[in-house]
Amino acid sequence: MPRRIRWDRVEGALAQVGANGHADMPVGLLSGGEQQRVRIAQALVTDPALLLCDEPLLSLDQDSQHSITGLLDRRRREHDTAVVFVTHEIDPVLPYADRLLRLTRTGLRAGAVGEVAR
Repeated sequence: MPRRIRWDRVEGALAQVGANGHADMPVGLLSGGEQQRVRIAQALVTDPALLLCDEPLLSLDQDSQHSITGLLDRRRREHDTAVVFVTHEIDPVLPYADRLLRLTRTGLRAGAVGEVAR
């Protein structure tokens, strides 16, 4: 972790993702969902202008998926952060997406959510 990041920012990011108690735990002892939450906190703590989220919902239960997608949407709106979200779990993302790029066996479709999600 870069020295310029203050510990209070780290604690805040962990709290945002519901991983407050994991700061001092070895990563190998965390469950898959706990590791995923810590990774998301790591991404948020640096206050990025762009978040590249590759399967951030992996290993999370449905409630946690909705919580994390809501958190990332708030981040987008409040900090003007661009978010690129790659996922197989599209349902939790649809309420927050502006545009979709959908890849299928037969090709791809890109556009507004209502056009591409059908």
